[in-house]
Amino acid sequence: QGVGRGRGEARGQERAGMAGIAGMGEAIAGDGQRELGEDEKRYLAILDKLNVQESVKLNNSLSYRCFNDCVTNFRQKTLDDKEELCIYRCVDKFLAHHSRVQGIYAKHQMMMQKAAEDMMAEQ
Repeated sequence: QGVGRGRGEARGQERAGMAGIAGMGEAIAGDGQRELGEDEKRYLAILDKLNVQESVKLNNSLSYRCFNDCVTNFRQKTLDDKEELCIYRCVDKFLAHHSRVQGIYAKHQMMMQKAAEDMMAEQ
């Protein structure tokens, strides 16, 4: 029961984490009432590319770390129960950490954006 639950939660956390980068692009696009300029389109394309790169990097790092930490028996084709549980726990911890770091980063970005807007308003 707990093992199956971890798989869905991990995927949800990964999607939520990657949404942070996509959300930055939406902030650039504004309220959707105006046409995007060429610079904004290029910026959003760069954000999309970074989003894909981050996703691949996260997947590779997660696979490498959890495999090395959890898989110890190479005598059978399938994971035993202990290895499988270790993998699910490792994935949950890794994605929870990644999600938290991304949340902190997004909060920092919003503070920096607000500070820049305040400076522009003062001028």
